[in-house]
Amino acid sequence: MTPTDIIATVIGVFTTLAAVSGMQFRNMKYILVSQLISNSLLIVQYLLQGTISGGGVVILAVAQVAIGYTFTRLSKPFPLYLTLAFILGYIIISALSYSIIFDIASCIAACLFAVSMVQRNSAVCRVLTLFSIGLWLVYDFGTGAYSAVLTHAVIIILTLVAVIRLDREAWKSAARKIFKKA
Repeated sequence: MTPTDIIATVIGVFTTLAAVSGMQFRNMKYILVSQLISNSLLIVQYLLQGTISGGGVVILAVAQVAIGYTFTRLSKPFPLYLTLAFILGYIIISALSYSIIFDIASCIAACLFAVSMVQRNSAVCRVLTLFSIGLWLVYDFGTGAYSAVLTHAVIIILTLVAVIRLDREAWKSAARKIFKKA
């Protein structure tokens, strides 16, 4: 393990703590702040491991989360045109930095992230985040960003805990409504 890998792994520990802590709350403000911190750290982690496509996409994610936090703080919905602009930005960055097939996973993950971070319902945000992080795991494995693999694996596990702990009743209620209509 090189010194760069060790530094990336240490940063990954802090990335994980930041990402997971926000998902344990129902309030979207806390989720957005934790995503701002964790994604800022993830940029460094990806760049240290030479995964430029992922790093570029996450830079744009930090901008989206910062803007999203402002709208949430003002109790205003995130405009659809901004969400679409960020999705287009993720696609453009991914296309410009494309080098291997796994870069497609980071692009799709980023687009899911764009949708997850504009949710007003934290339960929906958490579920979309699970899918997004799952795609980041594919990207991490494919690009050899092994400290990010560990980071994202732990985030998935602890986000699942948050879904079970915080959202179980909401999903049961939604399922009852759906099946009641059928």
